[in-house]
Amino acid sequence: MPLETWLTRRFRYSMQTRLYVNQQTATRKTENVQPHQKQKDERPKIERSVPSFSAPAVIRPVDLAWNEVGVYPLLTALLGVVGVYFAVWLANGGAQELSIWFMWR
Repeated sequence: MPLETWLTRRFRYSMQTRLYVNQQTATRKTENVQPHQKQKDERPKIERSVPSFSAPAVIRPVDLAWNEVGVYPLLTALLGVVGVYFAVWLANGGAQELSIWFMWR
């Protein structure tokens, strides 16, 4: 498949509306089911015994909590650190180094 066709299809798919699961209408099969029929279809629950040995500790990799914190507070903190560093650099002679690039010759 050529690249142009693939890009066209990807663009068309990204622009079309989608019908999500929570927006779908119920089917006739689920609408006609009576409450007493649902109880008959359920399987009996089987209790399983848990072994008594202790499981080894699972070591998981360290991960940043992107979903809980969000990117914007982390980005704000990063820009604050960079801004303070830049201000200290300017005060310690960085302004003279920077002025070399703005001199008219």
